[in-house]
Amino acid sequence: MFTKNSERYRPSSPLLLKLVIFGSLAGTFVSQAAYAGPPFFTDDPWTTKKGHHELFLYTDATTTDGGSEGNIGIDYAYGISSNLELAMVVPVSYENADGEPSENGIANVVLAGKYLFSNRGKDGLSIAFGPSISLPSLSSSIGDDRASLTLPFWVGSEGERWTTFGGGGCTLTRNNDSKNYCFAGLAATTRLSPNLEAGLEIFYQTKDSDEGKASTGMGIGLTYGLNEKTSILLYAGTGVRNHSETNEATGYFSLLFTF
Repeated sequence: MFTKNSERYRPSSPLLLKLVIFGSLAGTFVSQAAYAGPPFFTDDPWTTKKGHHELFLYTDATTTDGGSEGNIGIDYAYGISSNLELAMVVPVSYENADGEPSENGIANVVLAGKYLFSNRGKDGLSIAFGPSISLPSLSSSIGDDRASLTLPFWVGSEGERWTTFGGGGCTLTRNNDSKNYCFAGLAATTRLSPNLEAGLEIFYQTKDSDEGKASTGMGIGLTYGLNEKTSILLYAGTGVRNHSETNEATGYFSLLFTF
């Protein structure tokens, strides 16, 4: 689902937990989710702080009635300016379809940017445009063999305790077995203690192939700050529409390093 804010994680301010979950920032999860920030699928409009780096070491997995798939990878973002960040996700993915041999390899690397063009500060509405491109898979057996372009807008508002964010967009693809699809998500997070943030989200995606199905999912995300520069992120979710074909269960874990 599942990054977050003027910095993706700030132990001293409301966490802007994010969507993608999952490496769906670069791989596929419930079909092929758009680039988003851990641990949610839904992104927020805020960018990484200027001159700062964020590095996620993550793993995720999703199961359906047809098998399971997941990723182990790196999700990196850098704040170019006060309202612009660039990001890259490199996933090593696996697919284990029932009755078929397991496949694994470096799947679709994702290059992304986010431009915050309206930032109203506390209790105001912030808006960003976050395009990304998924490059052709580096593996002959996993991922998509053609590039795809994702064009989302994200909005959000930070309060003293609660942060809400959401938005959506569409992904344009020319893969033979895929079709263009759109998505939307909404999430809210709250601070439970100085180092712990929790949040809920709901995420919807239209079908991404002629044989596929639209999906609606819900999940819970947690972020715990170990110190000023290191955090643990967790996510657990399931589908509530067509869940057996798209998402019976999904999980995410990452270590976030900011510097």
